[in-house]
Amino acid sequence: MRNVAIVTGRPAGRLLLAGLVAALTAGAAAGGTNPLEGIREARQIAGPDFKLAQARGKVILLLYWGINGGDARTALSALTAVQTKYAGDRRVVVVASHVQTMSPQVREFLKTFHPTFPVFQGLEIPGSPAGEEVPTALLFTHTGAMTAQGDVRTLLKKLASLTEAAPEPLPDLTILDGVEVRHFRSEAAQLVPGKSIAPTIRLLDSRAKGSSDEAQEAAAIVKRARAWIFTETTRLADVSTTKPGAALGPLRILAATTAGLPEGDRPARLLADLDKEPGMDTLAQLSQTGTALLDRIYRDGEDVEIARQAAALRERLEACLEREDMSPALKREAQAMATAIADVGIGTAMWLSDYNEALRRAKTSHKPVLACFTGSDWCMWCMKLQNEVFETAEFKAWAAESVILLEVDFPRHKTLSPAAAKANDALQDKYVVRGFPTVLFLDADGAVMGKSGYVGGGAQRWIERARTTLRGG
Repeated sequence: MRNVAIVTGRPAGRLLLAGLVAALTAGAAAGGTNPLEGIREARQIAGPDFKLAQARGKVILLLYWGINGGDARTALSALTAVQTKYAGDRRVVVVASHVQTMSPQVREFLKTFHPTFPVFQGLEIPGSPAGEEVPTALLFTHTGAMTAQGDVRTLLKKLASLTEAAPEPLPDLTILDGVEVRHFRSEAAQLVPGKSIAPTIRLLDSRAKGSSDEAQEAAAIVKRARAWIFTETTRLADVSTTKPGAALGPLRILAATTAGLPEGDRPARLLADLDKEPGMDTLAQLSQTGTALLDRIYRDGEDVEIARQAAALRERLEACLEREDMSPALKREAQAMATAIADVGIGTAMWLSDYNEALRRAKTSHKPVLACFTGSDWCMWCMKLQNEVFETAEFKAWAAESVILLEVDFPRHKTLSPAAAKANDALQDKYVVRGFPTVLFLDADGAVMGKSGYVGGGAQRWIERARTTLRGG
């Protein structure tokens, strides 16, 4: 089994996905960020044609695998299931990278596997925790921040939350993708979403007469631009029926782009219909605020200020649900954003699974770590602690302000990644944990400050005991 190295240079025969973890500063007006942008060396070896610009502002699930490492077929099959589920969702990119030496065996395997997602050779991310073994998967937010690592199946819930929180992609900026431009480069440079392309299209239309190279190029540019308008209009029409708040910003850009063209009538009508919806601007603002908060918690972790903002946001989303003049579609979108926030624990507390990350956050936040050693899917007392304490609003509010949460799980009915299981076993040995649930309070250096477990009487009594323990009582 091959270890995946964290590379910092550009060794021979190794392709680097340089800058993947660095979020670009293009901003939402440019369609979000694309951590894959600017990579030129990447070599795709299988799957549908994939251009790196397509990942702009999208959630990325990246699987490292090797022909001689772990169960490659099982991992890639799990990735196929994810790709099938999210095939029609433009907010998600699923990609795999073979990180061992390329060989005829790899090519033969891919010919029989027929991947439905793009597969690259040797893409390794400098500075990211690639993991100790392959296969292993990394999950990135739509801003380019790596937020989780493990088996593909263990990342599904977080992938769903990230996807729900990600903004709908703005109109594709590559209007002329696939068209070779030689004679009308200055005109082609004017075909940019956000400003009217009508004058340029009319000019090119007038030049698209005859059989000359110039005429054929002008005709090809106009044809491609109109196809782009049709595709984006159709996509946003679908989005506007299910997530009208998410469609509002992209539709405004598309309507401005197509103003003055016959093809611009439909985007203008769609936008007008959305603008007439009571509460539309409010919901669009709340969605934008929620997305920004989720970005911050994935990037920086949670603090008291984020918790306060999230609580205020939830109140405003709940107020939307009470409005009688708001359409069912808008209410569903408000509920979806509230659910996305709840799923990641923003404004409450977020459980980590990485010991070192928990200590890092403890050091920067000056909070202790609450490490819960649990058998989450088989231990009765663990489940009681979870239901009676950890799932309550009182505990979540206290934990968000007072501790860094770390779950050290030993499940029997679900599978952890080999790396996660090994790390948890090491922690059990390190702290001599012999029964579940065991709750340890640790300082930023990992030293034990106190110990707890299941305490009957509800969340408030458990919290009081925890406070006493942390005070040294």
